[in-house]
Amino acid sequence: MSRILLIAHGLRTDKKRAQGWMHPLRDKILAAAPDYEAAYLFEYGFLGVLGFRAPFIGGANRKHFVTREQRFVAWARKRHPGADVDLVAHSFGTYLADHSMHDDGGPKAFYNRIVLMGCIMSSRDDWKDKAGHYGPVLNLWSASDQVVEFDTFGHAGWRGFNDPPSAVRNEEMPGYSHTDYCAPGKAWDETVKFLA
Repeated sequence: MSRILLIAHGLRTDKKRAQGWMHPLRDKILAAAPDYEAAYLFEYGFLGVLGFRAPFIGGANRKHFVTREQRFVAWARKRHPGADVDLVAHSFGTYLADHSMHDDGGPKAFYNRIVLMGCIMSSRDDWKDKAGHYGPVLNLWSASDQVVEFDTFGHAGWRGFNDPPSAVRNEEMPGYSHTDYCAPGKAWDETVKFLA
């Protein structure tokens, strides 16, 4: 079975910053897992916190970007029929991953393997609303991630999932800040190990 890799970034990330960490991570994963036939970066452009959270506009923006992710995954699947789709998502990218599996708007996404970094999903999420849309999941979290600690959407990147299904594994990244996931280190090593 062939595989393709998708990587999604977080908020407040322009093209230069996104490519500054997504390209090296992609290259590291592809070097360790030569069975990937392609890798794509979901660079949706700079989205500020206000555009994400503001009343009325924030909800519409979030829905818009979830639909774009759904269409992006569908495009990648169409381009590589029969290939499994693996996803690495950071911060708001984890929100997109979550909602792309169950929201209406675009075709619901299916992922073979998922790596969540600095995840803003709820720690109480039981994954039932996403059943059948994911395989093994690795959630990398850190009690030092103050961005997620104070996030109103969820704390899975700050303390892990409370009672995850067997396919979802929490792994602590001690001392990691929110931006540490965007640089080589233990999180990248664990991501490569999980995907390879």
